Formats: sequence, structure tokens, C-alpha cells
Amino acid sequence: MTTVDEKRFRALEELIKKEIPGFKIDYKDTTKDWKIRAVAKIVGFFNKTFMTGFTTTLYPAIYFVSKKKLQKDYGRYFYTLCHEFVHLWDRRTKGFWFTLSYLSPQILVLLSLFSLFSFFSLWFLLFLLFLPCAAPVRSLFRTKWEMRGYTMNMVVRVWDEVPITETYMNQIVENFTGMNYYRMCPDGDYVRYKLLEAQGLANTTFFLEGEDSYPYRRVKTIMEEIPRS
Repeated sequence: MTTVDEKRFRALEELIKKEIPGFKIDYKDTTKDWKIRAVAKIVGFFNKTFMTGFTTTLYPAIYFVSKKKLQKDYGRYFYTLCHEFVHLWDRRTKGFWFTLSYLSPQILVLLSLFSLFSFFSLWFLLFLLFLPCAAPVRSLFRTKWEMRGYTMNMVVRVWDEVPITETYMNQIVENFTGMNYYRMCPDGDYVRYKLLEAQGLANTTFFLEGEDSYPYRRVKTIMEEIPRS
């Protein structure tokens, strides 16, 4: 018998297929996709559980840890799929700017490689200035995009009337301030404020208005059409 959580998951999966060209779901433990394995080699230096504890979106694909884990807990992974839908939508609507800004400022370290070809000019020193970008420093845009994703985490729990515990809030704050996302936002108080703000806005009309709110609107519709009780 198909559970409510699986029905919701499948409904959202079908919606994403219609909205995101080339969308697919893959699994980290069995994938042959070189892209996710290449990312794992890099991210693994600072996030040791990247392949075993995190769902990852590389447009237009979503990589869950394993199919077995998904099938054991469709409720949890429906919420995760909701979060990743926001990232897919932002990548589709914002284009390459989303990817570039998400990886900033760390991606700028690539410019330092040009110093290898400019030993005998002032450009050598200029390109070397980009080396510090490799450090785990604040990323304004990654914080922005991930806050949109975690806003989804908050509102789906409000709509399902699931208690948002202090432990859960602390886990999200740690994702922003810790090494899981390369210390993208060291200000934990700001993160907590934005999460509480999202929780408070969940049932307001204007929260669901506009193109950027499209993922939230569609998820809310699915949850209303397939209620838990």
C-alpha cells in the first residue's frame, strides 16, 4: 500500500520533471556520474559525510544518499525534495548566475592560477590577490540561496503542523556556520532570525506571491491535495 508520504514524494517528483528539463533522481552509493564523484573529492576535504549524509543538487539532477534510505523514510525525503526543488527552480530561473554566485567567493581562487603565466609582470601580484578566496569565508550569495532552501524546510513543517524543535533549529544554524557549507554565514543569530521569520510568514498570503515563491506555492498545493490526515 502506498503511503501518504510516498504519494506526496511522487507527486512532487512528477511536478519537477515538468518544470526542470532533464531532471532525474540518482543515488550517491550507486551512481556512475563522474560529476558528483568529482565534487565529492573536493568537498570531502571539509565535509567528511558529503556522500553518506547529504542530499546534493547538481542541476538538473538530485542525488540522494541511497535508494534504500529513501524508501525507508519518504516523509523525511519529501521535505528534502521540497528543499532541493527550490535550488532547481532558482538555477532554472537565474541561470548560470545562480551557480557562479553560489560558489562565490571561493570560485574566484581560480583566477590565481593565471599567476603561473605572468611571472614577469604586475599581473602576477594581482592574480595572487585571489588566493585568500579559497578560505572558508562568508558567502553572501550561498547564504541567500540556502536560506531560500531552508525556508522551505521551515514552512512545510508549519503546514504539516510538525513541531520545530530547538535541536532542529540548531542543526540548521550549524549548517550555515560550520564546515558543511564552508562557513558560509558565521552569524548564527542572523540565521536563527531568518528561520523564525520564515516560520512566521508561512501562512501569510504575500509569502506565496511572485515568481520566486513558485516552489512554495506548488508544494503547498501538493500538501493540501494529499493531506496527512
